[in-house]
Amino acid sequence: MTIFTENDRTGEIVIRFPYASQLLRQYKIDFCCSGDRRIGEVIQERELDGEKILNEINAHYEEQKQLHNVIIDWKSQANETIINHIIDTHHNYLRSILPELEQLTLKVAKVHGKHHPELIQVQKLFKTMQADLLQHITKEETYIFPKILDSSVVSQNIGNEIALLEDEHSSSGALLKSIHELTDDFTAPMDACNTFKLTYLKLDELERNTFNHIHLENNILFPRFH
Repeated sequence: MTIFTENDRTGEIVIRFPYASQLLRQYKIDFCCSGDRRIGEVIQERELDGEKILNEINAHYEEQKQLHNVIIDWKSQANETIINHIIDTHHNYLRSILPELEQLTLKVAKVHGKHHPELIQVQKLFKTMQADLLQHITKEETYIFPKILDSSVVSQNIGNEIALLEDEHSSSGALLKSIHELTDDFTAPMDACNTFKLTYLKLDELERNTFNHIHLENNILFPRFH
């Protein structure tokens, strides 16, 4: 059965079927910062095998449906539920993983940077992203989320503030994509030590979590207030 077609937007696909985020990441198809683009357009632009990709998404959807896996319909969830999930699953994760990755990226850059100069650039990009993300989530929790949850305030126009947050999402997404390319899709070289391999695994995990985080805000929560 064909559920998703080339006319569906990437963000909408992940809204309806969150498991699709893994497949889209595999093909480097943006579903968060550029989630308003039709998947067929992106596939054609990147010269990918559209039939194969859509068949995989639809087959995976049917598989999960047969397994009776619970798929949360985030579009139907209350603002408070979404915000609590974002804080618990994404913000708290960032506060935990970023200091760890700060030490890991610095260590591997110092030890292996001579033979793998890309690690030095990865470390610089990560430092910039770390500062941006920590400032970003503090701004959300301190200013934006309380406004969204305050019924006396939410009627006011907060679209401009949200637009700034979405711009910050784009900047963080671009940094992650640069790190993804520099690390050859987070593929550690043959001579990588265990710390080197762990760093790439953690960066891959960070990208996955952050893209899902941005997707929830850009495609589900924030459009309610534009």
